[in-house]
Order: sequence, then C-alpha cells, then structure tokens
Amino acid sequence: MAFISDGDPLAHARHRGWIEFGSSILSDLLGFETAKYATTYEATPGADRQVWPRRSRTGDGPFFAGEAFSLVDAVFAPIFRYFDVFDTIAPTGVFDALHRVTTWRKALAQRPSVGEAITDDYADRLKGFPKEP
Repeated sequence: MAFISDGDPLAHARHRGWIEFGSSILSDLLGFETAKYATTYEATPGADRQVWPRRSRTGDGPFFAGEAFSLVDAVFAPIFRYFDVFDTIAPTGVFDALHRVTTWRKALAQRPSVGEAITDDYADRLKGFPKEP
C-alpha cells in the first residue's frame, strides 16, 4: 500500500482531505443504515450530487493516486461498497456522471483484498440492518 504522497506536502494535504471527506461519509452512512426513513439518505454528504464533482479528481491509474493502492483507497472501498448495496434499494445516481470516480470504484471492487474483506452474505445482512421498531 502506498503511503500518503511520498513526501509531497501538497499531495499529502490532498490525501488527508479525501480521508477526512471519506470519514464524514462513513459516519453519515451509519445514520442512513439506522434511519427509519430513506429520506435521510438525501442528507448524506456522500449522496449529495453537488459534492462529488468538486471532489472527483483522482489519479491517472486505477486507484486514487495511480497504480498503487493507498490509504484513500482503503477509506473509500467500504463507502463504494455501501453505495453498491444501497443503490439496489433506491438508485441514487450519485456517480452516474462521474466517470473517473466510477472507474476508481470498479477498480477497488476488483481488488482481492477489498472483495475478501466481506462475507458472501454482506449485502443481505446490510439490507436487513435497518429494522422497524
């Protein structure tokens, strides 16, 4: 796994910003998982179609910073996996016009360490998590 920026302060700051952005999405997605109503999803920063275009600059390789898997990739792999499941419940179209993010998302899904991080029944278990009281 590549470390942040390999000594370039600007790249380091950019990676830290993306990691923080990813952390806030993960935090807010927990609210969606436990929400009573799906409308909470629209309030999730990761679901905001206006946020991603400003954040959709990724490296030239399949991963965030190019050919090497990085800490940013490790943060976003579970985010994309959540959206994969949630989009089967109610398609959001968040990534539809973001071709570089879509390519990045697919590359992460193909990475063995990302796929092996979950059980085969992950999607069913995630869908079953929000229960009516």
